[in-house]
Amino acid sequence: MKAKILFLGYICGMFLLGSCYKESDISPSYMDRNWYILEDSENPLDHQRYLVYKEYGIPIFYKDTIGVQDRGVDAFGEPVIYYEVIDPDYTIETMYKKTTFELSDQEDALIEGVKFIKDRVIPELISPVLYPRCFLLVKKVTLSNLSSYEGNCFRGMMTTLVSHVEKLKDMSDVELNRLAVEVVGEQIGAYLADSCIVELESFINVSRKEVNPNGSLYAFRLTGGTTPKMAPVANFGFLSFDRKEANNANTCQTVTEQRDVMDYVTEVYMNDDAAFKEKYKDYPYVLKKYDLMKKVVADMKARFK
Repeated sequence: MKAKILFLGYICGMFLLGSCYKESDISPSYMDRNWYILEDSENPLDHQRYLVYKEYGIPIFYKDTIGVQDRGVDAFGEPVIYYEVIDPDYTIETMYKKTTFELSDQEDALIEGVKFIKDRVIPELISPVLYPRCFLLVKKVTLSNLSSYEGNCFRGMMTTLVSHVEKLKDMSDVELNRLAVEVVGEQIGAYLADSCIVELESFINVSRKEVNPNGSLYAFRLTGGTTPKMAPVANFGFLSFDRKEANNANTCQTVTEQRDVMDYVTEVYMNDDAAFKEKYKDYPYVLKKYDLMKKVVADMKARFK
C-alpha cells in the first residue's frame, strides 16, 4: 500500500513539474515543412511548373536552393537562416561526390525544359512508383569518378538531373527522344535493379555466370592481359563501360549491375529493335540480354497497368 501511494505521489509530482513550463519554453521543430510542394504563380515558368505538379505531384526545379527559413536567433543573438538545398549526390551510404552542374537562368529555355519533362518523360513513367522525388533542370552536368565527362542526366536519391536545357529548342526530334529515354532509363532501371531482383535474374546471370564461368564480370577490370582495351565491351554483353579510368589505355572496367540494367532499359525504350539488332548483330550476349530486358519491361508495364 505504501509503495502504491509513493508511486501515485511520483506521478502527481511529474505532472505538476511539467505544468510549470510556460508556452514560451516551447520552440518549433521546423520539421513539418514540405519543401517539395509547389504553389501557383503569375510567373510563366513557375505557373508551368505548378501545372505539372498539380497533375502529377512531381516538382520540377531550376534552382538547387529550393527554400529559405528564418529559424530565429542563436545563443549569441545572431540570426539563424536555414537553406534547403538539393544535393544530387546525397545517399545514406556514402558522401562520395559524383556530380557537378551548372544552372540556367534562361527562362524561355527552362519553360521548354518543363514541357520536355511533361510531354516526353512523365508519360513513360506509368506509375508514381517510378517517379523521382523531383527533377532539377540544368544547363550542364559533369559526372565524375577518377575522370570527368559530360552527362545527359543523373538519378540521385533527392533528385534527377536533366541536362542540356538550353539546347532543347535546337535539338531534332530524334535527339529529344534519345535524351528523354535516357532519363526514363535511369528512373525505371533503378527501380528494376532495386525491386525486381527475381525478374532480372536471367538477365543478370548472362554477365554474372554465362560469359565467364569463373565469375561475374560486373565491375570487373579488363586489362591488356585479358583483352585489348580497344575490344568492345559488347563482346562481354555490355553497352557501356565504367569511366573510372577513361584516359588509361591499358585498362577498362565494366559497369555495375544497376548501370547495366539502366543501359538496357534505355535501349528498350528507344523502341527500335531493327536498328539495335543491326548495330549489335555480331555480339550474341548483347542480343540475348536485350531480349531478356524487353520481357522484364513488358512484364513491369503489365503489372502497373
